[in-house]
Amino acid sequence: MLCALSIILSSVNKVIFMRLEVLSHIVIKFALGLFMLAQSLYHIVIYGSYISKLEMYLRSTEVLDNNLFQLVAPLFPFLEFALGLMLILEVYYKETIMMTVVIFCSITIIYFLTDYQMSNSLLMLLLSLLSIWLFVNRLYGHKYKKLSYL
Repeated sequence: MLCALSIILSSVNKVIFMRLEVLSHIVIKFALGLFMLAQSLYHIVIYGSYISKLEMYLRSTEVLDNNLFQLVAPLFPFLEFALGLMLILEVYYKETIMMTVVIFCSITIIYFLTDYQMSNSLLMLLLSLLSIWLFVNRLYGHKYKKLSYL
């Protein structure tokens, strides 16, 4: 009797853990995508101000003295908008997560190298870690697809 009860409790704990893991993955994916959408829309709406702040920032630092970066940086809000939308809609999910990891990790490295505001640097570090977690756990749907009660 005790053995049967422990098996039942063990299976219930597994189901609860699987549901929490799937739910946390969905919530983090949606929050990350929503953050990317909101930030990119803000920069797109005030695009002139974004460009002037970017030029001022690029002039003030020597770390980013790269022509390729100066060409790509003005397109960043549009790329961020597309990635945020693709992340929420789960379109090309694996590629979107990989690109999100690359973008957030590179921004984090740039912020720490240029001694940017510590709060923004830590926020980018948190977003990098969350996107890495999403990338590592990107196959959550395949693990739980067989369970019809989820």
